[in-house]
Amino acid sequence: MAIDAADLPLLLREAAARPFAGSLLTLGRQEVTLTARAVRALASRLALAVPKPAALEGLDGDARLDDARLFAALGFSRSDSMDVSAYEGASVLHDLNAADLPPDLAGRFDVVFDRGTTEHVFHVPNALSAIARLCRVGGRVMHLSPSTNHMDHGFVMFSPCLLHGFYAANGFEVVRVEMIRQPWLDRHPVIEIRDYAPGCLDNFPAGSFDDAGYQVFVVAKKRPGATHDRAPKFRPTKAEGYGLGAAMRIRLDDSMSGRAG
Repeated sequence: MAIDAADLPLLLREAAARPFAGSLLTLGRQEVTLTARAVRALASRLALAVPKPAALEGLDGDARLDDARLFAALGFSRSDSMDVSAYEGASVLHDLNAADLPPDLAGRFDVVFDRGTTEHVFHVPNALSAIARLCRVGGRVMHLSPSTNHMDHGFVMFSPCLLHGFYAANGFEVVRVEMIRQPWLDRHPVIEIRDYAPGCLDNFPAGSFDDAGYQVFVVAKKRPGATHDRAPKFRPTKAEGYGLGAAMRIRLDDSMSGRAG
């Protein structure tokens, strides 16, 4: 699991819309490919502030950030990571395939961030149920998960209707669903961010997407009374199938990607 220059705009935009604070749990330790200089440059290009820039001070210009430093810069006071084993230094050990969640983990985190982990868990329903329980009431779940053109990256590729449907069925407020076109950065370093709404792809025939890699970014806020075990029902919608929203395009360069010194 990694956070790179194609991911950071999503986190900066979410921090600007709903500032981050408190405790973060990431699913898996996150490798960060960004330098402090790259974070500042990308924030400047987006006309967004780094929430806590002091966390980036004192770093060599070419040194990559670690996950704790990046998350502190985004506004979190504490960050933990969950994994099935401690081999990468996770601070919370739990198997997301399991149906049960240790009681001391329930409602413990202000934000639970799945950056490319759930697709590697065979029992996706149990994983989503655990994620919903890990989040405190009033907190947020965020998924940045592989969609089209990620065959065999994991067990599954996610359609946005799966994540939207699960959180809506369980009483969360779904505050953001976006499809992210992330062409492989070494070939064409422009990402495109488009709003998704249920039904917007109803008239899209199979094969309509191009050869880029697509990911889905979902943010859902946990309301009082939210559940974790309700299965969404797949229903044809009455939407016009108008397609994804207009693209927000962000060009990245080597100084932002972390590939150049």
